[in-house]
Amino acid sequence: MNFLKRKPSRMFTCTLGVLGTLVCVFSASVSQAGSKCYDFSKPEVGTTYSIGQTLDLKHSTINVRRLVNKDGPASNDTAVAEIHAGNLPQGGAPSLRMNSIVAQVVPNKLVKKMTLKFAQNLGSDPSKRLVNFGVNGDRRAFNGSLERMNGKVLGKADQGGKVKVSVSATPDGGDSFWVRGTVTLTPTKGLPLPMKGIKKFSFGASSQLFIDDVCIEEK
Repeated sequence: MNFLKRKPSRMFTCTLGVLGTLVCVFSASVSQAGSKCYDFSKPEVGTTYSIGQTLDLKHSTINVRRLVNKDGPASNDTAVAEIHAGNLPQGGAPSLRMNSIVAQVVPNKLVKKMTLKFAQNLGSDPSKRLVNFGVNGDRRAFNGSLERMNGKVLGKADQGGKVKVSVSATPDGGDSFWVRGTVTLTPTKGLPLPMKGIKKFSFGASSQLFIDDVCIEEK
């Protein structure tokens, strides 16, 4: 991680648990322009997380869920997320590799902005690749690239309201199937209601999806 050249804070370190790396089990937790930014270098490389596990952490609840399509579950019990030694999202090794699995993060406090870096493998036929993406109780299942979510607005009024999704994605080019980019979530403009913000978000894909550098800005 190259956020800031300073000693990481320990105030957000929690007991290692299911995908706790997303919110509080990271090697570094630093404040940057009001954001808390995290990486995946706290757990040992090779650490895995399975479907059905839930952990209540200090700053969030993490649920590991099945990938779904219009007909129901699209992943099995062998699907896992893994701390990977590589740097595919270009946020500094290691990163989190997800394959046929969904991570749902429910922060304890409302979030007014969230960003993460990703690397996705589209394969030779992206139309066969299933993606799940959800914000504030509004979950979508579609085929192709995460970039299809760019400009979309998701969210239910009684679960935090509408949130705009922005996705920047750049293919590696040549014969590579890899695409890298950034996802940004921001609540839509409107009345600054007390309970309006990002209450939960989820993401996953049927082929390899790596993430890193998760930054959360609380209300």
